[in-house]
Amino acid sequence: MPTKRFLTGVRAFFMEKAMTNNKHSIWETSVNLLNRFKKPSVEEIDDYAVEQGYEDFDSEYFYDYYESNGWIVGKVPMACWKASIRCWNRRVKQWQIEEN
Repeated sequence: MPTKRFLTGVRAFFMEKAMTNNKHSIWETSVNLLNRFKKPSVEEIDDYAVEQGYEDFDSEYFYDYYESNGWIVGKVPMACWKASIRCWNRRVKQWQIEEN
């Protein structure tokens, strides 16, 4: 399960950060990552989706979804919106397969 492995890696990353700098908790480290994150505009999302060949990608829905969640993925601040678009598109394809 790559997802489980990824989450373990994320946890390990934050734990290592917290251990190397005793002044910061895991949450403070997460907030620092969020402060480095630059949220994309709808146009940037749309441009990237077209560049990747995702013709039916709803950029406004993606933007509104993450804007309403504070650009948080699970309990961790989003690090890369482009990776989120790729994952989002894979999930949409999976849902379409399951519906048929």
